[in-house]
Amino acid sequence: MGKQREATSWKQIRHKMKGILGEDLWKKVDQALSKQRPAIDMYQTDGEGVIVVELPGLRSPDDVQITLDSQKIILEGEVPDGSPVPQKQMLSRERWTGRFKRTIRNPFPFAPDSITAHYRYGLLEIRLTGQETKQQVSVQFDRKSP
Repeated sequence: MGKQREATSWKQIRHKMKGILGEDLWKKVDQALSKQRPAIDMYQTDGEGVIVVELPGLRSPDDVQITLDSQKIILEGEVPDGSPVPQKQMLSRERWTGRFKRTIRNPFPFAPDSITAHYRYGLLEIRLTGQETKQQVSVQFDRKSP
């Protein structure tokens, strides 16, 4: 009988790669890989959750779409290439451009009709107004005997 293979999770793979590459090099690789999508910050204030998305160079609201799907927020769009020279003339290129799709698991309770989004200075700010998550449910007794 052959040897059975164990399932390996991404977390285990990342841990092994960190061991092989070393902590410092792995941080650089991880940062480079994470730059292929918009960076986000999330924070919570009294009564609202805020998601700030780094999206430089958008020119119109058509450049980004926000979709709510249950407990997920899906961001899709395109960051335009604002380079003044052709690609072959570039000596160094660190900024990412092009199509993106990012799914964010929403940690905030919110009322779907209370979400707002504003774009300013290269940042998309999404505000989700909180909704009470506790709800009392009354219990009805059936007075009939079996």
